[in-house]
Amino acid sequence: MSPSGLCFPEKAMSRFFFHLRGQGLSVRDEIGTECRNADEARTFAIRVAEDLRRADSGNYPLCARLDVEDDESRPVFLVPLRLSVSER
Repeated sequence: MSPSGLCFPEKAMSRFFFHLRGQGLSVRDEIGTECRNADEARTFAIRVAEDLRRADSGNYPLCARLDVEDDESRPVFLVPLRLSVSER
């Protein structure tokens, strides 16, 4: 039995890294964040992008994005920081 008393092992969390990049901008996430899966990592990335947009006063380049990688440095997806014209 697992320590939680269940008869099956609990699924391990995966670590995802959220790097801020775009047109000369490169801020690596050296610590990462544990998420259950890529869907949870995407939800987290969208929240971070929204926070960065709110805090930004137009200083990020138009192509700024969060590049999300798994714990083996494989690209998983990216989330643009800027909203498209149709999303504004």
